[in-house]
Amino acid sequence: MPLFFILSGFCLGVKLKKIQDEFNLWKEVKRIVTRLLGVYFVWSIIYIFFLNPTKEVFVERLYATATLRGIAPIWFLGALFLGELAMLLLYNIFRKTKLNADVLFFLVMLAIAAFSIYIRNAEIYQKYINNYVFITVGRFAPSMVMIILGYLFCKLNLFKRINRWISFVLGISIMVGVGIIVDYTELSVNLHLFLISDIVVFYIVSIMGTVG
Repeated sequence: MPLFFILSGFCLGVKLKKIQDEFNLWKEVKRIVTRLLGVYFVWSIIYIFFLNPTKEVFVERLYATATLRGIAPIWFLGALFLGELAMLLLYNIFRKTKLNADVLFFLVMLAIAAFSIYIRNAEIYQKYINNYVFITVGRFAPSMVMIILGYLFCKLNLFKRINRWISFVLGISIMVGVGIIVDYTELSVNLHLFLISDIVVFYIVSIMGTVG
């Protein structure tokens, strides 16, 4: 799933490169509302009304949909919508400043990552982990970090000049390293419910896996 968000950020970067001189915030917001939020609610309605749930399940799914915590198969659409919406708002602000937008995005990424590490390791996590709004906010942080990372990969063209054989060897080596780290740390991740055993390791293996 982290790779999905990174690729989404990469594709967003490609699109923003093409339309940077013709960028219209509200047009782009309308696009993601239609493309992501519209699909999210349509499929959520199908899951809510057409799968014969009990009264308790019906109410739970309705609340999960409204808070954007989402129902299991389609939760990522809500998370992706929030991430892309935040990216568009930040891009609209940063492109009007005299500072380097990529540097600003990098700093925002670090700040969000630090915030997610804090709430994962704070007492608030244990207290509110079953609260749907808390899950949505908490899950937004790592999702946003991955989207910004993908955007920066696109903007910086980090891998454009690397020899294909060197890329192949590095890729295999990195993926082996990811397997070793996950096995050694016994990393457990359920991003839907924001259940991450070690969020720092999660970030490390997510980045390594994407690069690999």
